[in-house]
Amino acid sequence: MARNDPDDGAPILAAASVNPSEMRQIWTGAVPKRCLIRIIDIEEFQTRDGPELRASFRDPGEAEPLPAGGIEQAIREAAVNAEPKRKLVAGIKRAIVRVKAFFTGAVLSPLDIALFGDPTIIVFFLARPANLQFSPLVKALSHKNPADRAGYGGLMHVSLANGGYYASAEPLEDCRIVYFVCQPPPNPADPLPPPESYAYKHGLNLNVRLNHPTDADGTRRALDIMIDPDIRYPGQ
Repeated sequence: MARNDPDDGAPILAAASVNPSEMRQIWTGAVPKRCLIRIIDIEEFQTRDGPELRASFRDPGEAEPLPAGGIEQAIREAAVNAEPKRKLVAGIKRAIVRVKAFFTGAVLSPLDIALFGDPTIIVFFLARPANLQFSPLVKALSHKNPADRAGYGGLMHVSLANGGYYASAEPLEDCRIVYFVCQPPPNPADPLPPPESYAYKHGLNLNVRLNHPTDADGTRRALDIMIDPDIRYPGQ
């Protein structure tokens, strides 16, 4: 995860670095009939090497069929579980991770998505902390490797402000939800496990922002962060 701090001389409201390979705006493949919801939390951990910001998926589940109301219904229903406040069990799990981080050093952020099969709508919710949002200056997602673009598309930024539902191809202010379509590469040995030479691990860049309290003179400050989840074949 890359970070830059606008305090101490860094630019205020500067955009995070963006890979020039933007995700395709139009999805031209088969119509997806399932979706995968991922809620993202970012927290500061104290390790032996000092404080670190870490991103993780909260209680990740499997892809599920789209409901009758389509992606809007799926997003509205998932939004109930994407509030910044955590349930007790989830809080205990995070406390255990914090203790591990302190005594063993760096702990990898669990941001990999294991996926195969039919086209899938992937939804990212930014949950914790409450001042976390996608960048309002650049599109929320880009590819690390331009060669991966063919299997992705249809990036949309979503707002549920005031009980409404608004989706835009362009960045939005106070946006905490995005979705896109992913078509995992076919397994050449299907239905058997793929050969050892078969590998796909597609890296994505998520451009997010932590808003700081406004200065007394009205100056807005923010910390721009790049999160880098991967989509891969299960077991790789």
